[in-house]
Amino acid sequence: MNAILRKERETIVLTNDAIEIHLTYLRSGFDVVQAALPVLRDKIDVVGTSLTARIDGVNTSLSQQIKETNAKVDAVNTSLTTRIDAVNTSLTAKIDAVNTSLTDKIDAVNTSLTVKIETVDTRLSGKIDNRTEIVLAGQGQHKAMIWVISIGGTVAALASIARSLDWI
Repeated sequence: MNAILRKERETIVLTNDAIEIHLTYLRSGFDVVQAALPVLRDKIDVVGTSLTARIDGVNTSLSQQIKETNAKVDAVNTSLTTRIDAVNTSLTAKIDAVNTSLTDKIDAVNTSLTVKIETVDTRLSGKIDNRTEIVLAGQGQHKAMIWVISIGGTVAALASIARSLDWI
């Protein structure tokens, strides 16, 4: 290396000759790159055109496959919708029939139970009325007995008082 050393703590400096030699090497490499540049640009354009064609082909193919898949999905959707509607109609008819049948049975049971409940109510009302009359009669007798016992007790008390006073 053609460097001149200076005093301590000074940087190394290259001479003009050394710089010129380095520039000569760099210029020759730069010239080679400049000469190859048009060829490389042509190759890049060819590859770009080829890739664009491939991408367009793949894009067209994928678009076609997507359209076919969408058509298949639409067909399956239509088929399933038709089947579901048919099953829905069938089940609705069956549910309505069962509902009507059960409503009729419930109404029949309701009528039967209403008649039975009214019959039992009539019988129990008669028995309750009868028992009420008996209880009321028993209450009247009970009150009469209380009066008789009270009067008897009072008479006995008066007799006891009269005897102790030698009135009797």
